[in-house]
Parts: sequence; structure tokens; C-alpha cells
Amino acid sequence: MDFAFTEEQDRFRAEVRAFCEQADPQFDDPQKSKGLKGGYSAALYRELGRRGWLGLQIPTRYGGAGRPPIFEAILAEELGRSAAPAGNYAGTVLEFGHLILRHGSEWQRETYLPRIASGEIRAGHMYTEPEAGSDLAAVRTTAVRDGDVYVVDGTKMFASEVSRTDYSVLMARTWRDVPAEDGLSLFILDNRAPGVTHTRLATLGGKGTHQAYLDSVRIPARDLIGEENCGWEYFLDIRAEYWTKNQGYFCGTMARLLEQLVGFTRSDDGGWRAADPLIRQRIARLAMDVAALRLLTYRLASAERPHEELAQIATLKVLTDELILRFGNEAMAIGGPESLFAAQPGANAAGLSLENRYRENALKHFSSLGHALARSVLATDGLGLPSVEG
Repeated sequence: MDFAFTEEQDRFRAEVRAFCEQADPQFDDPQKSKGLKGGYSAALYRELGRRGWLGLQIPTRYGGAGRPPIFEAILAEELGRSAAPAGNYAGTVLEFGHLILRHGSEWQRETYLPRIASGEIRAGHMYTEPEAGSDLAAVRTTAVRDGDVYVVDGTKMFASEVSRTDYSVLMARTWRDVPAEDGLSLFILDNRAPGVTHTRLATLGGKGTHQAYLDSVRIPARDLIGEENCGWEYFLDIRAEYWTKNQGYFCGTMARLLEQLVGFTRSDDGGWRAADPLIRQRIARLAMDVAALRLLTYRLASAERPHEELAQIATLKVLTDELILRFGNEAMAIGGPESLFAAQPGANAAGLSLENRYRENALKHFSSLGHALARSVLATDGLGLPSVEG
């Protein structure tokens, strides 16, 4: 098996890296734009669209570049490596865009894909609900057909992007008298539609999230994605796309953090750490794990039929989440007491914004789109264990 990148792929990586290093983005909210995910800049996001990078895998007939899937993984890795403020890239392109491309109607493809590729629109999702915990199928929000529209009522938790995006992928129940996962449908929700309101909630990571309220919201029937009651199937299908490519972002993020950690350890601020054998072993272990994770990410991103490797993709997701958590713990331990303080302009290198990253990483413990679902997929698809309902 050839693990080398092609000349075209290397040129693309170099182009993206040069852009990210030279970009001087205008943050939408500078006070909330530090940390693991790089923050948000609408101007930079539109520039990615202008360069054709938001439609890499979208066919040319819909305004995209029609490139192989590995290019999206390369873009994600370089955005993560530079901490580029391209928030909503994953939700818009890897989730919303691929969902429409794979399961949407021709009208939806012609309407939304060109606008995604150009950077005109951004999207998030509304899946989880109050009291549902990590049981994503425990959806009580209802969507009732009324002629040419669906009337939607319910409450959604962790609708983190609703205040800065144009659309949300909404999961709602369209059939009650069936097993929980069999009566769900996915819709394209206009976040500015009458009846959609939201409240901001503070989070440990500092960036906040939202609770969204849907009060008799009328969604045109043409914005039903695919068929009624197939939402769970579509959701699992798109997880393969999202998990594989988005892990490239975290590979880039952790590679950058590793460079910073090594640089700090070797600096005057690092003091005695570079000669400590235990610290050297800890850093070496992190370096090996990041390299292994990157290898698996690109192996799956290059697969001819990635959706047939859902168990391995779920494994990649779990390994990524666990390494992010362990990376935060190890970096804080190596950095010492100064890592507990928020990094300030002019502060020494020990901070490295580690305290912010550590708080933000806590999401990996309980995210319904992370550990719980990925482990369940691994158990059923990979090991042949019965599902919870089985």
C-alpha cells in the first residue's frame, strides 16, 4: 500500500498552509476566539469559498471542484494546524453539505450546494434535547405534516451554532408508534424562521452554546431531507464522512500543540524539563500517538468505500477523543502550575492557552456525537454485539 501523497496533494497542502500562515483574519468576536477550535471569522470563511476550498468534494455541476475526498482531510488538517478561525467549516461542509449531496433532492442540491461551495451560507445542527443525555434517538421534538409544510414543536439543547449560522440540520420525530430510531426524520431548518428562538448558555469551555425553542415552526416539505422516517439511517451514514474528515482537523491541532510543547520544553522557560527522562517519554508517547492517528485518518479518508468501514471510522473517532483528553492532561502536567492560568499577552510560554484547551476538551467526555455513539457503532458494526434495543 502506498502511503505517500501525490504531487497535486502536496501542492494543495503547501497552498493552504501558506494562506493560513499569511492570513490576518478579522475575528467575529475576539474575546471568544481562542482555544482548540480556532474561533470564528466570517471574512476568512468567505475567502475559503472564494478560493474554491469549501466545495472540494462537491461536483462541478453544483459549483464545486469535484476532487477526491482526501483533499478535504488535507484542508481540515491544515486549518487545525494553524488554528485558523474557520468555525462552522465542519458543520457546513462535512455534515450539511455531504448530507445534501448524498441524500438530498435534486432541488436541494441545486439550491444549497453552490451556496455552500461559495461560502455564502453556514450551517450547524439541532439533534440533542433536554434530559436525553447521550441518547441521541430520544427525540421528542415533533414534525407533523400539514399540506406543503411540516409544523415543528420542541426544544433542542447544544444548538451551539444557531446564532451565527443560516441553517440547521434538524432531527425531529415524524412517527411515534415505532422503535425510537425508526420514526426520525431530518430537515433543513432556516434559523431565522418565525417560531425559532434561542437562549445562550455558558459552558466550561468558555465559548457557550444555545438552547433552541421551536414553537409551531413551519418548514416547507421540500426541505425534508430524503424520505420520512429515514433520518437515523442518514445520520449514521453522514457520521462516517464527518468523523473521518474532521479528525484531520484534530490531527493538525495536536501536531501544532506538540510543536509548541516541545518548543516550550526546550526553551529557557522550560527549565529542567528537557533533560527529565519521564517528561521526554511522555512527549515521545504523544508524538507516536499523533503520528498513528494521522496515519489512520488518511487511510480511511483515502478508502474507496469508506461507508463500508464504519467500525474502523468509529474507532478513529474514539481514539481521537481519548488522545485529545490525554494530550490535555499530559500538557498541563508538563507545563506545571503556570499552565493553570489563562495565557495573556506577554506571558511566558508555559501557558500555551492550555487552561482554555483543557476546559474545552471536557466536551469529549460526554458529547452525544462522540464517545457514546462511536462506541455503540463499534460494538454493533465492529464486534457484532446486539444493539440496545436488540
